[in-house]
Amino acid sequence: MFRYLTATLTLLVWTGLALGQTDPIFSGPQPGEKLTAFKVLAFSGRMPGKQMELIADAKETPRVLVFVHEITRPALQLLRPIDQIATEYAPDGLETHFVWLTADKTKTEQFLQGANKSLNLTSPIVISLDGIEGPGNYGLNRKVALTILVAKGTKVVANFAIVQPNETDAPKVTEAITKMMGKPATKAAPAAGGEAMTLLQKQVTELQFKVQLMTKHNADLELLLEQMTDALNQARAQIAKLEGKPAPEPLPKLPKLDPKPAGKAAKSPELQGLMRQMIQQTNDDATVTKLAGAMLLWAGKDEAKQTELREYCRLILQLGYGTPYCQKMLAKIAGK
Repeated sequence: MFRYLTATLTLLVWTGLALGQTDPIFSGPQPGEKLTAFKVLAFSGRMPGKQMELIADAKETPRVLVFVHEITRPALQLLRPIDQIATEYAPDGLETHFVWLTADKTKTEQFLQGANKSLNLTSPIVISLDGIEGPGNYGLNRKVALTILVAKGTKVVANFAIVQPNETDAPKVTEAITKMMGKPATKAAPAAGGEAMTLLQKQVTELQFKVQLMTKHNADLELLLEQMTDALNQARAQIAKLEGKPAPEPLPKLPKLDPKPAGKAAKSPELQGLMRQMIQQTNDDATVTKLAGAMLLWAGKDEAKQTELREYCRLILQLGYGTPYCQKMLAKIAGK
């Protein structure tokens, strides 16, 4: 009997190996399970440098939590499409956070400072304050590179434990997010190509953008020259009067080229970068909508940022950049 059981078990093991069967990888709360609050340090987003609590309420807010156990090039290639769709749905209430897990918070802050430009993520990045294991009751698996939780309120609707990220993972994750948001299925992204032309278009757009922004400074210079001309004419007339001579012919004022633009240029490099992307003539309406959502997400509930965003949109409207749809979105944000 023992020999029979041993032979049977051996056969089952070898059969499983032959069929390529492996144990499923689990990490984090599974679909149907609940999320609980945990504390993080905000690196980017609305409260950079401050501690905050995620999942602090039980509202039916749609959420995406991406726990970064290990950042690699393939992992970053997966983070970007998630960030893109998260930015697109941010105006619809989607909250997304990239949660870095680390045993050394200070070193991770230093790493993120140095890698911020290469990461180029719009959604907030935060650092878990619960160490390398993450929140204690989440049961995160350190053997995976990324743990991605898609949740409605505190209820998980999809879980992705990804050991080795690859190109097949992004569509699965974005589809789950799209489904949760009640949106139509997204179309596949076009194949990469024409990188040199894309880079050239970007450079041209940035140069045009800088030239147009100089219009504001030119307008300020015109006003200064006008005031100086008035002062000089007054001074010459006063000298002539003291000398008992007739007042000289006033110096002509410079002709005005354009009225002083409404609005103000943004001080935030992040907002400037988003605007440079938004005003590209090659953008379709969906891209413009996504970038508009990113700018609204950047401003959040901060009144100073909201004012900066509105003033910036007014300036770009005055300069006339972007597609007609872009101009329409800028006008909407500017409150016009």
